[in-house]
Amino acid sequence: MKLLALGLFFGLLISTVASPSKERIAQWRSVSFVVELPAPYGDSRVSITRDGTERYSRIKSITLSLKGKDIVIPTSLYSDLPNPQINTAHVTSEIGGPGGDGVYLNLMFGDKALAGKGEYPLAQIILSDGKVNGRSIRKQTSLTSWSYDDRP
Repeated sequence: MKLLALGLFFGLLISTVASPSKERIAQWRSVSFVVELPAPYGDSRVSITRDGTERYSRIKSITLSLKGKDIVIPTSLYSDLPNPQINTAHVTSEIGGPGGDGVYLNLMFGDKALAGKGEYPLAQIILSDGKVNGRSIRKQTSLTSWSYDDRP
C-alpha cells in the first residue's frame, strides 16, 4: 500500500513539473535601424523608443536621420497611437515625384486587425524635402475598404 501511495505521489509530481508553460512574447522597448534611401538621402537612421514595455505603453520619441541631419518627430504625430507595434516600423520613399521628394516612416498600431482577418491600422509620418509634413492614418473599415485621416 505504501508503495502504491508513493508511486501515485511521484506520478503526480512528475506530471505537475513536466506540464508546459505558456510562452509570452516580450514587447520591444526600442528599435533602431538604418535604411538605404535613393539619392540624395543615402543611409538614414531611424530610432523609436517606447515609454515602457507594457502592452499599452506609448511611443516616447522618434528620430529620423536624413542627409546626416537628425529630425525629431513632434510627439503630436504619434502620442495618440494605442499599442504601437514598433517592430513593424519601416521606411518608404518617393524621390522625384510630382510633389517633390517624400520619405515615409510607417508603423502599425492597435490591438487587433479588422475582425481578426484584415490589416492593423497604419500610421505614416510624412517628410518632404527633409522636413516633417504631417501624418496619415489608414484604418481598414471592411475587408475591401479603408478610411484615411490626415493630420498636418
